[in-house]
Amino acid sequence: MNMDQELEALISDKFSKSVHQCQFCNILHNDSKAKVALTKYLPLFKEQIEEVFNDKLELIEFTQSYK
Repeated sequence: MNMDQELEALISDKFSKSVHQCQFCNILHNDSKAKVALTKYLPLFKEQIEEVFNDKLELIEFTQSYK
């Protein structure tokens, strides 16, 4: 990610210590610096996020069709 290095290090450290997806959400919802980073940098990665999300949806739909 092309972020402020200090902010990236802080957030990366918190995420690397997380072991469950609920912890990631907790950080994003309750950590003010994570909120700043999300607000500032999310638009830069919108297309990538949408692409990954759509790929996962297609995979789910594909696997569901074989049940």
